[in-house]
Amino acid sequence: MPTKAEKNVFFSHKELWCYHAPVVNFETKTIEYRTRAGFLTWDDAEKAYKKASRLFLGELAKLKESSPCPFTFTEYLKYWFEQIYVPASTSGSTKVKYHWIIYYIILSRVTADPLLPYVDAEYMENLIESCRNYCTSAESAVYKLLCSILYSAWSRGFLETYLVSEITEREESKSDLHIYTREKLKVFLNAVYEDPYAHHLEFFLALFCGLRPGEILGLTYNNFDFSTQTLDIHKQYTKDGHLPSESADSKYSYKELEGDRYRSVQIPDFIYEELVLRKEKNTCFYLAHPDKKGPGIFCISCRGKVKTLETLNTRLKYITENNCLPTKYYDTEAEAEAMYPIYKKQVEEKRITVFKCTVLEFHGYWIHSFFFDKEHSRTIEAYLFVWKSRTFSTPGGSKFIFPVTRNSIISARYNQP
Repeated sequence: MPTKAEKNVFFSHKELWCYHAPVVNFETKTIEYRTRAGFLTWDDAEKAYKKASRLFLGELAKLKESSPCPFTFTEYLKYWFEQIYVPASTSGSTKVKYHWIIYYIILSRVTADPLLPYVDAEYMENLIESCRNYCTSAESAVYKLLCSILYSAWSRGFLETYLVSEITEREESKSDLHIYTREKLKVFLNAVYEDPYAHHLEFFLALFCGLRPGEILGLTYNNFDFSTQTLDIHKQYTKDGHLPSESADSKYSYKELEGDRYRSVQIPDFIYEELVLRKEKNTCFYLAHPDKKGPGIFCISCRGKVKTLETLNTRLKYITENNCLPTKYYDTEAEAEAMYPIYKKQVEEKRITVFKCTVLEFHGYWIHSFFFDKEHSRTIEAYLFVWKSRTFSTPGGSKFIFPVTRNSIISARYNQP
């Protein structure tokens, strides 16, 4: 690990040896970062850097004595994350996301660090603007997080002004969704049926029932009422998020859903048949492998363990690309890193260059596929549900459609023009 001197002392062909160090501007109550050049040797630059660092610590102490607030802006960012957010956080993935935004996007773009009470709207606007080029979603993500942090500082009396109301709102960039035409949907369904890997059930639950990937992987036999064909969704199976300081291997675990995501879904007949078939296959697997313990989960791999999101993503990517179907691509490695910070090491090692077409994105296309008032559901209706279909209305008035059986669909897909 390089020392501070090694990181801040450098050579320039034009200016010889230089060092970069913070200095206190008492007039603006701000820490600024300046470069001094012209040293003949590295040793000379290092000595000057260490002397400037000692002087800075004394000046910083004097600056803080002049203010009732003990934090500079960047110090409060770290304090908020480590002392306020993390102890109260229940989401590993959000924790990793916020850590990435603060330490790798915001702090790397700070060129001046004022005492927290002297932060103003112009300073925040410039900082948010400087994050724009990191990736397409960075500006909106930084804006939202900084609003939460500024509100925290204001509520604790460190800011006299409620700066959030003075900062220009940044809207989240909208992804380009590729809605499948009838022909493309037909190609996709054919490919899913013909695919040798047994992921039919997972893709259909996302496509026709609107389940998220973690909800699909977390389905147990106890969640399904075979008599009423109803799925109870109340937990998910997702990868745990870990900060770099936690030094923990990534692993999956079950997590309870938030209350507003609890729901029951009455499934179509052909998915019911897939569920029955999957349970029978799982039972046969564990009878043939008595050394393995059956966890009562629908989504079991060939090794008897719960499938992972990476497994589904890999196969979905293969199906869509092999059949020339559109997917959502991230534009740059930086954007991929911003969306999936836990894979940063893999990106750097070029084992993963971009992340493509997740099950969650596919779920986004078809989450309303049972509703007739959605344009893309008419595509599904036109292809799948015109044969022997029957509909009914729920008490709330929403129209659902129950498709034909699995075998009827398999037969119909070969007979349709």
